[in-house]
Amino acid sequence: MLKPMALKRILVVDDDFYVAQFLSAFLKRKKIDALIAHDQPQTESLLKNEAPCDAVILDLRLKDCEGTDLIPVIHAKWPQVPVVILTGMGYDETLMQEALKKGARGYVSKTLPPEELLAAIERAVDHASSSGHHH
Repeated sequence: MLKPMALKRILVVDDDFYVAQFLSAFLKRKKIDALIAHDQPQTESLLKNEAPCDAVILDLRLKDCEGTDLIPVIHAKWPQVPVVILTGMGYDETLMQEALKKGARGYVSKTLPPEELLAAIERAVDHASSSGHHH
């Protein structure tokens, strides 16, 4: 078994201030740095000015755009970084397919306990870093 890749930095893109703060506080307790963006302009400026993170948690719906519209933007700057979609709306097959088509790695619900959320992100990242290797 490969040891799971340790996540060191995660970009959280969510227009809900409380969700972003909550996730970032949780990640910090796990010794993970969290960068936060609340909208498309903030996301783009972080992409420009920061080194790539290990993963991006991306809210499905942002105030100024669909979260999925940011996936190509993120991948244009950080091609290798896995994007995990965060949704408050439960599972929606069509949205999920669309997100995956655009390049998302996975899909997690905001209603999950944070431990499970992190586990899902780690799985997505592991999957990304080990694609091509079979366990």
